[in-house]
Amino acid sequence: MIRERISIEVGKIKGNIRKLWNLSNAEKLDRNECINTIREIDKSLANIVNLLKNAITKKLVESEPEKLLMAEVITRAFSGTSFTDFLSQAISSYERSLLPSNLPWLISYLENPQTYSDEEVRRHITEFCKELEGKIMIFEIEMGIKDELLLLSEFSALFPIFTPNWIIATVYLTGMEIIVKKELQKRGKQLKDKFKDNFRLLLSCLKEEGVEVAELDELLTPILWDLRNKVIHEGYSPTDEELRIIREHVTKLMEKLTQRLY
Repeated sequence: MIRERISIEVGKIKGNIRKLWNLSNAEKLDRNECINTIREIDKSLANIVNLLKNAITKKLVESEPEKLLMAEVITRAFSGTSFTDFLSQAISSYERSLLPSNLPWLISYLENPQTYSDEEVRRHITEFCKELEGKIMIFEIEMGIKDELLLLSEFSALFPIFTPNWIIATVYLTGMEIIVKKELQKRGKQLKDKFKDNFRLLLSCLKEEGVEVAELDELLTPILWDLRNKVIHEGYSPTDEELRIIREHVTKLMEKLTQRLY
């Protein structure tokens, strides 16, 4: 779980690096948008460090006392510090290795156009992006980052209108629609223009085949119909609660549908 969450943050960083490249190459330098993008990168870097700290803390809590004692003895023998101090120093070192050297100064350059010209700022942004790209590449290899999650979060960072909640909801809702269409095609039925009509047609087919469909019909509540239309056709990003409703209802529906079909 920790690795997956780190993958998401890495994807955000990569998306924002690309966004920062594009901003720096634009004819007019949008300093405010550059600052916002850098702050998003900084936030993701901080999240990664916190996730690593939490993972280590959890591991320590779950470790057997005998093993912790042995680690303490070995650490003090070789480094002269306690095991917890050694871990803190290691995490701090890792944190410094992730952060580009000019990150603290870059926002200052952007906030002072009277002192730093656009040309000079563009050069600093280029250096920042190159350095961070190299660090993230090494980090991906070390952590065994999952490409799928990384690509989704990178897309979301590049195009903020498409939030992670929208992406997840779209996967669930599109999956449901694909299953319905495939089953209708198997039965040689002509597909309708609207998903709701296709779903009703499939329920009608299943009923003719002797399948109990009442439970399937109940799962597609009015709120789910409404959310589906807003997400698919309007690009609406569901709240966490709305996403929970989509995931729960679509999962149950697809499970019951596939149980009756396969």
